Amino acid sequence: MLTVPYRGHTLIGVPAIHNRAVFAEIVNRNCAAGGMCPEAVAVELDPAAVSAVAAWLAELGVIAGLKPLPCMLGLSRQNKRIHPQFLEAALHLQKTSGKQLHELPPDLLYRELGYAAVSILFLSPVDSMIEAIRCALEMQIPLYGIDMDDSPVLIERGTCTIRDLDEARSNFKEFVHLHGGLTDRFRDGHSDVRRETVMTARLKNLLQRHDRVLFSCGLGHWRSICRMLSDESLQPAYEVPQQGPVVYDRILIHPQKAAQQMDLFPGIAAAYEALRQPAHSRTGTPNDVDFQEQFRICINRACDRYFDVLKKDGGKTDSPESRHGFGFFSTFLANHCLLSQRKTPDLFTTISVARSMMPGGFVEALTESFMEFPWVSPSDFPDLPVIGPDTGHNEQKRGGSQRVVMKTPLAERDNDRMGYENSKPFHASSLHSQEDQDLSAFKWQWQDEPTVTSRDDHDYWCNYIWPPNEYLLFATVYEAVNVANARYSERRTEPFLDSMCDGIDLKASLRSVVTGENRLFVKRTLKRKYRPVTGEPVSPSYSKYLELQPTVFIFSRETCSRDFKWECLRPGDSELYHDLSTRGKRLFNKVTLNKGNTFISSIHFSEPLPIPKYMEPWVNSLRMLQGSLCFGNPCVNFYQSAIWLEKGGFRSSPILPGSGSIGELTDMYWERHNISIDKDNWRNALILMALPYAMNTRRVVVVAPQDFKISKDVYSQARRHKVEIVKLPLSYFSAERIDQIRRQYSVRASQGGKRYPPELERIFGHNQNTYLNLLPLEIRKQTRPK
Repeated sequence: MLTVPYRGHTLIGVPAIHNRAVFAEIVNRNCAAGGMCPEAVAVELDPAAVSAVAAWLAELGVIAGLKPLPCMLGLSRQNKRIHPQFLEAALHLQKTSGKQLHELPPDLLYRELGYAAVSILFLSPVDSMIEAIRCALEMQIPLYGIDMDDSPVLIERGTCTIRDLDEARSNFKEFVHLHGGLTDRFRDGHSDVRRETVMTARLKNLLQRHDRVLFSCGLGHWRSICRMLSDESLQPAYEVPQQGPVVYDRILIHPQKAAQQMDLFPGIAAAYEALRQPAHSRTGTPNDVDFQEQFRICINRACDRYFDVLKKDGGKTDSPESRHGFGFFSTFLANHCLLSQRKTPDLFTTISVARSMMPGGFVEALTESFMEFPWVSPSDFPDLPVIGPDTGHNEQKRGGSQRVVMKTPLAERDNDRMGYENSKPFHASSLHSQEDQDLSAFKWQWQDEPTVTSRDDHDYWCNYIWPPNEYLLFATVYEAVNVANARYSERRTEPFLDSMCDGIDLKASLRSVVTGENRLFVKRTLKRKYRPVTGEPVSPSYSKYLELQPTVFIFSRETCSRDFKWECLRPGDSELYHDLSTRGKRLFNKVTLNKGNTFISSIHFSEPLPIPKYMEPWVNSLRMLQGSLCFGNPCVNFYQSAIWLEKGGFRSSPILPGSGSIGELTDMYWERHNISIDKDNWRNALILMALPYAMNTRRVVVVAPQDFKISKDVYSQARRHKVEIVKLPLSYFSAERIDQIRRQYSVRASQGGKRYPPELERIFGHNQNTYLNLLPLEIRKQTRPK
């Protein structure tokens, strides 16, 4: 117990790191400490916030100890003040823009002035202040919020490395003494002193009226408040208000944001709720949450799910691909914990480590395991808005603020289903705690995601591949092409021994004659070794024929199955004629007259997969690619398709007179190119189909497993077409990226793929421009009108 005497009375302090169960346990223990239990509770919140939290908890019946605290509920307030350190910047912004601050875009205000329009108070069961409020209500003792009203929030503050919080359990006083000084470096010189002065004055008032007062605040405020308590020149406040002018609105928090406020991962919050005993009815020794045990539960659950899926998928549990990275995962994770001085890793670290070395299926199972929690559903609180991440925004958050949207329930219902509409994106910050990495970067979908009502559903009747799938696939295509280009970039000159290599180096030979050596020198091209890449893909460099380079991917070693399916993807139909230039229209008319009007942009050999229920009706199909032939360019809309077809002179991919079936395609290869395509031998078939359309680069890049052997017939046809085959091992790319590009979603879109329903952003957790930045600028420009 950490106590501070004041004029014969006692302040029981719980300075805490917000949203960590260890400190909630300490609050709960101190509130039921027999004869030493507090007579009043104070927290580092303004009076209006405490009043709003207490009223809501009472309505929910949480204080009776019979119901857990629903997760995640929250309160939001509008921020009306900009931090004083941005005064000059605010005046300059008004002067240069000619507008008032409220008329400027929220992104600009956040970037230049550090202003977040909304602050959120998370009602997390593992937060020490929320626990203190619950205990006060259960014990029926006075409860006070003693912070200032509506003080300006400084979003960007530093962080420091904190030792594992288990140390706070064994010696709380020493823990606070050790870490309290570390936080001094990150104090807000303007607001913190003013707030601490107000809080200390109000604490002195409470300590005159109550023998024992429990006070929970942030760890960084404790040392300063202790100093002020002993300062006799600071007089007690005249009164401690129970209400304030700030208005708090009730909201639901999306799990992707809520997970940041539930200790290391949501399972700890669930375990704390299960072990917690009401403050007024404690019996026996308190049970603390075993963090490492909870972590093991999540890991074991993830492994069970992962291998169950593999068994259902055909018993591939012992393949090298399915167990890739398992031997080093725990060691790598332990090293991360060692660096961060933690015994138990958090959710975001664990998933990030898994993404860097484990199969994609395991990463998905791991994410699902960590996020398995009885989340509060919008159907439980149908009148409340839901605040969640802005999936249409790609910029990373900084300093604990993040772009969010508010999904507000509509008054009208569609077949008893509640509809929601999105607000404009805005920035929001946590009222007290810093936020960790956002979960939107990982593959996880909330089954109870509020449905956003679209008023123009009838406009989306075309089928297109979801653009991020295409962008990531072709970013990988272009990276493979760049590697093939670099493979032959190193040349050296060496004396002739027994081979002419790449020909005589005339200049080197003449220099040898002049110097009297009389030696013959030849050129040798060095082939670089392929080195695997790690992490996220990078934007490749652009070359003249980059988007006219056929590339083949062989993802699987499996033989042809009845479940597998050939598909020919088309960049568009005759409607793209209007997006062609005058020259392009002339070529279009000539080509369609002679060859047909069905253009092919990619050929896939894939396995159909069932569509998850939550994706209906916006996702039409889902396929797992076994192999793919990309003729050179993503064609996400008519703008891009028209530019690509025109640049290649309508000769860089097959053109068919009919509907574009695989039967018509193989017939065309025999009639026009004298190539017989065996569809059952699908790996070599994909390479054969690429050969006639490599006239610009005279090369086909094949990305395949290391042990894949290209048949002699394919090499024979390559020589006939004067095309080189460059093979790149599939292991060059990370397992996670390969898993991502294999999953292809066909979705609803408007004519020409020029618009996509906003509901897709909710389904996928990102917008249609995700991964677009991985493509070269010249390719990115193609997706927009000229």
